[in-house]
Amino acid sequence: MKNYRRKIRRVLFPTFALMMAGMLVSCDKERTASAPELSVTASKTTVTEGEPVRFYLNGHSDYLLFFSGEDGSSYDYHDIPRVYPAFLNLSFSTRLEGGNQLSDILSVKYSSDFSGEYTREAVRAATWTDITDKFTIPSKIESTQTPSGTLDMSEIFSQQQEVVFLAFDYKVAPFTGSNDRTVVYIYDFAVNAVSEIGVSTVMDQSTVNWQMVRFGEGFDEDAFGPNNNATRLCLKCSPQPAAEREVYAISPAIKPASEVNMGPDTGVTLKSYVDEYPGSHEYTFDRAGEYDVTFVAVNGAVNGRKQKTVTIRVKVDPAADTEAEGETVPSEKEEW
Repeated sequence: MKNYRRKIRRVLFPTFALMMAGMLVSCDKERTASAPELSVTASKTTVTEGEPVRFYLNGHSDYLLFFSGEDGSSYDYHDIPRVYPAFLNLSFSTRLEGGNQLSDILSVKYSSDFSGEYTREAVRAATWTDITDKFTIPSKIESTQTPSGTLDMSEIFSQQQEVVFLAFDYKVAPFTGSNDRTVVYIYDFAVNAVSEIGVSTVMDQSTVNWQMVRFGEGFDEDAFGPNNNATRLCLKCSPQPAAEREVYAISPAIKPASEVNMGPDTGVTLKSYVDEYPGSHEYTFDRAGEYDVTFVAVNGAVNGRKQKTVTIRVKVDPAADTEAEGETVPSEKEEW
């Protein structure tokens, strides 16, 4: 199911509710809701992927909604949230620039007992577990970014842990004449919730708001210290530092994800109070399966509402693989 369908539905259904409430108050103060009338027939109840079905509509109602029966538009879930099991994953990319402290300058860590106070004392008091070896970190100067790979964060959450904090630990040795510091850039940081319906962003570089905790004499006054913006995290200090420099760039608390709640399914409004009754509605399924297509007719008044539903099951068969036979494969019909 295409993502834009869900977006359209979630816009249209609240609009339907608001329009209905407004019309009831302005026009139907005295009217008692009558039972809506609705009958539906289909041009076909068995089709192939990409083949349109036309539904012929006959009746009378203030409003008419359409549920295709697909995930996100099933009347069975119009008042029940869809909840899917999920897990978190972590990824980012790295680039090194300048200097020659190329190894062990960056560590990736997490803590489950960090207090959330972004102070030197709180950072040192917490237990930080090093997970750098679970990622690909570059060890040479390059103009391109190196993807870290993806970590399933289930590995770092335990039954007892309510939250974890992630940290990039940047540590520079004192300059001794030939070991100038290297700047580290972190791009594309993302914590995503992954479920059977897709991927949703929990936290990324534009929202993470890294908190910097610096260690090292005079580092707080270093104008060339670490900085952060919506596209990258920059970990650095002034060149040729006389003393060790270290900074923890720490994320906000991250909660484990056991599920994704997508809310109830919604329908498309085919008719509002002021619209003429549609004579038909055409729809194209792009995935094989069996779908309970539901039309909901609604009459409303100040003292309540009445509705009628009609459901037709449509079987959608897989499209034939005509390309293998040398024929032209028809393009997918655009939905409206």
